[in-house]
Amino acid sequence: MTTPISRRSVKSAPGMKRSTIAVRVTPEEKVRINLLAKSHRMSMSKYLLDCALRSTDRVTPAQLEEVVRELEAIRAHLGKVGSNLNQIARHTNTRHEVPSDAAYVANQVYDVVDKINRVISGGGVPDDA
Repeated sequence: MTTPISRRSVKSAPGMKRSTIAVRVTPEEKVRINLLAKSHRMSMSKYLLDCALRSTDRVTPAQLEEVVRELEAIRAHLGKVGSNLNQIARHTNTRHEVPSDAAYVANQVYDVVDKINRVISGGGVPDDA
Protein backbone atom coordinates (compact mmCIF):
# COMPACT_ATOMS: atom_id res chain seq x y z
CA MET A 1 0.00 0.00 0.00
CA THR A 2 1.35 3.44 -0.92
CA THR A 3 1.54 6.42 1.39
CA PRO A 4 -0.75 9.28 0.32
CA ILE A 5 1.04 12.36 -1.02
CA SER A 6 0.43 15.55 0.93
CA ARG A 7 -1.82 17.96 -0.87
CA ARG A 8 -0.38 20.93 1.01
CA SER A 9 0.23 23.72 -1.46
CA VAL A 10 3.73 25.03 -1.88
CA LYS A 11 2.30 28.55 -1.56
CA SER A 12 1.04 27.84 1.96
CA ALA A 13 4.36 26.48 3.17
CA PRO A 14 5.83 28.39 6.14
CA GLY A 15 7.54 31.62 5.08
CA MET A 16 5.82 31.77 1.71
CA LYS A 17 3.73 34.74 0.58
CA ARG A 18 0.06 34.32 1.38
CA SER A 19 -1.54 37.70 0.67
CA THR A 20 -2.80 39.04 -2.62
CA ILE A 21 -3.19 42.64 -3.71
CA ALA A 22 -5.32 43.27 -6.79
CA VAL A 23 -4.63 46.33 -8.93
CA ARG A 24 -6.88 47.55 -11.73
CA VAL A 25 -5.11 48.93 -14.79
CA THR A 26 -6.08 49.88 -18.30
CA PRO A 27 -5.11 47.49 -21.10
CA GLU A 28 -2.44 49.98 -22.18
CA GLU A 29 -1.00 50.18 -18.66
CA LYS A 30 -0.94 46.40 -18.44
CA VAL A 31 1.00 46.16 -21.70
CA ARG A 32 3.46 48.81 -20.51
CA ILE A 33 3.96 47.15 -17.11
CA ASN A 34 4.42 43.78 -18.81
CA LEU A 35 7.06 45.21 -21.18
CA LEU A 36 8.90 46.90 -18.33
CA ALA A 37 8.80 43.74 -16.24
CA LYS A 38 10.13 41.66 -19.13
CA SER A 39 12.90 44.19 -19.78
CA HIS A 40 13.99 43.67 -16.14
CA ARG A 41 13.51 39.89 -16.45
CA MET A 42 10.81 39.85 -13.80
CA SER A 43 7.19 38.81 -13.56
CA MET A 44 4.70 41.66 -13.46
CA SER A 45 4.03 40.92 -9.77
CA LYS A 46 7.71 40.95 -8.87
CA TYR A 47 8.28 44.13 -10.92
CA LEU A 48 5.39 46.01 -9.24
CA LEU A 49 6.49 44.81 -5.80
CA ASP A 50 10.07 45.88 -6.51
CA CYS A 51 8.93 49.32 -7.72
CA ALA A 52 6.67 49.84 -4.71
CA LEU A 53 9.23 48.84 -2.11
CA ARG A 54 12.06 50.70 -3.82
CA SER A 55 10.05 53.94 -4.02
CA THR A 56 11.73 55.33 -0.90
CA ASP A 57 14.99 55.51 -2.87
CA ARG A 58 13.50 57.91 -5.39
CA VAL A 59 14.08 61.67 -5.55
CA THR A 60 11.55 63.82 -3.73
CA PRO A 61 10.12 66.96 -5.36
CA ALA A 62 12.10 69.12 -2.89
CA GLN A 63 15.33 67.33 -3.80
CA LEU A 64 14.55 67.75 -7.49
CA GLU A 65 13.95 71.50 -7.00
CA GLU A 66 17.31 71.79 -5.21
CA VAL A 67 19.10 70.04 -8.06
CA VAL A 68 17.37 72.31 -10.60
CA ARG A 69 18.50 75.41 -8.63
CA GLU A 70 22.05 74.07 -8.52
CA LEU A 71 22.03 73.39 -12.25
CA GLU A 72 20.65 76.88 -12.95
CA ALA A 73 23.52 78.39 -10.93
CA ILE A 74 26.00 76.25 -12.86
CA ARG A 75 24.42 77.32 -16.16
CA ALA A 76 24.82 81.01 -15.21
CA HIS A 77 28.44 80.42 -14.21
CA LEU A 78 29.07 78.48 -17.42
CA GLY A 79 27.71 81.42 -19.42
CA LYS A 80 30.27 83.73 -17.80
CA VAL A 81 33.09 81.26 -18.42
CA GLY A 82 31.95 80.85 -22.03
CA SER A 83 32.03 84.59 -22.52
CA ASN A 84 35.60 84.73 -21.19
CA LEU A 85 36.57 81.85 -23.45
CA ASN A 86 35.13 83.67 -26.49
CA GLN A 87 37.15 86.79 -25.61
CA ILE A 88 40.32 84.69 -25.40
CA ALA A 89 39.55 83.05 -28.76
CA ARG A 90 38.91 86.43 -30.40
CA HIS A 91 42.14 87.85 -28.96
CA THR A 92 44.12 84.77 -30.05
CA ASN A 93 42.69 84.89 -33.59
CA THR A 94 43.29 88.60 -34.12
CA ARG A 95 46.68 89.01 -32.43
CA HIS A 96 48.01 85.48 -32.96
CA GLU A 97 49.00 85.21 -29.31
CA VAL A 98 47.43 83.48 -26.32
CA PRO A 99 46.48 85.91 -23.52
CA SER A 100 47.98 85.41 -20.08
CA ASP A 101 44.59 84.65 -18.48
CA ALA A 102 43.89 81.67 -20.78
CA ALA A 103 45.03 79.18 -18.14
CA TYR A 104 42.75 80.81 -15.55
CA VAL A 105 39.73 80.48 -17.87
CA ALA A 106 40.64 76.87 -18.67
CA ASN A 107 40.70 76.16 -14.93
CA GLN A 108 37.26 77.74 -14.63
CA VAL A 109 35.99 75.30 -17.26
CA TYR A 110 37.40 72.39 -15.24
CA ASP A 111 35.76 73.81 -12.09
CA VAL A 112 32.37 73.94 -13.81
CA VAL A 113 32.77 70.35 -14.99
CA ASP A 114 33.62 69.32 -11.40
CA LYS A 115 30.49 71.10 -10.11
CA ILE A 116 28.33 69.35 -12.70
CA ASN A 117 29.83 66.00 -11.71
CA ARG A 118 29.08 66.72 -8.02
CA VAL A 119 25.45 67.53 -8.81
CA ILE A 120 25.09 64.38 -10.89
CA SER A 121 26.63 62.22 -8.16
CA GLY A 122 24.44 63.82 -5.48
CA GLY A 123 27.26 65.71 -3.75
CA GLY A 124 25.74 69.14 -4.24
CA VAL A 125 27.37 72.41 -5.23
CA PRO A 126 29.16 74.97 -3.05
CA ASP A 127 27.41 78.33 -2.58
CA ASP A 128 29.91 80.08 -4.87
CA ALA A 129 28.51 78.32 -7.97
